[in-house]
Amino acid sequence: LKKLTETDTYQDYFITAVVCIDEDPIDLPDLGVRITTLSDEIMEKITHDWVDEAFILQPGDMTFPSDLMETLMEMGITVSFSVPALNDSRWPVTDMRKLGDYRVLTSSIRFASPGELALKRFVDVLGGIVGCLFTGIIFIFVAPLIYVKSPGPIFFAQDRVGQNGKIFKFYKFRSMYLDAEERKAALMAQNKIQDGMMFKIDDDPRIIGSEKKDKNGNPKGIGNFIRNTSLDEFPQFFNVLKGDMSL
Repeated sequence: LKKLTETDTYQDYFITAVVCIDEDPIDLPDLGVRITTLSDEIMEKITHDWVDEAFILQPGDMTFPSDLMETLMEMGITVSFSVPALNDSRWPVTDMRKLGDYRVLTSSIRFASPGELALKRFVDVLGGIVGCLFTGIIFIFVAPLIYVKSPGPIFFAQDRVGQNGKIFKFYKFRSMYLDAEERKAALMAQNKIQDGMMFKIDDDPRIIGSEKKDKNGNPKGIGNFIRNTSLDEFPQFFNVLKGDMSL
């Protein structure tokens, strides 16, 4: 009753009675509304007196009151029905939608309309096309340098986990020698990430051309260059264009 009446917004209804459908009424302070239990007499009164709408709040441990709803709707009474899942504060975003021939309640951390999703995909496709054009230009200059220092594939592909756990191939310009994984075991003692979930060391010798140093002793190979400038990331625009990733 408090949730139905204690609100700052305009209400286009007033409550004439409360009927407990799962048990006898408990003692409540005077709320100015008749509180009773479900019976044939009450159903006769509801269906034959002046009642515009019935609101059914189903207890969580009770089966769907189909007979009650059918009786009310046969008399042309509008029925509003609520279930615990709609009012659970743990699921703040819940929507009613069609799934095939089923009407379902859908909970999510965020809902996007079909129009919003279409706009998002349009921006991703547009950005992916532009990014792929830049990737092609970079390829013309970077690919020969990579191949000269380390003959083999120009692109590096690896399985990554995407939205909702989907596995997809993730592409980058190759910045490491082909035997990088084999050499990793010998370098594990230098790993700066202690939990072992990732591998990162200073002056990684597996990077293409890293044996070449500048005057300060820092590696200056083609692999270091494309990593420091993030040029190795540009092939991911192809993943964006495919729909594996988003801008």
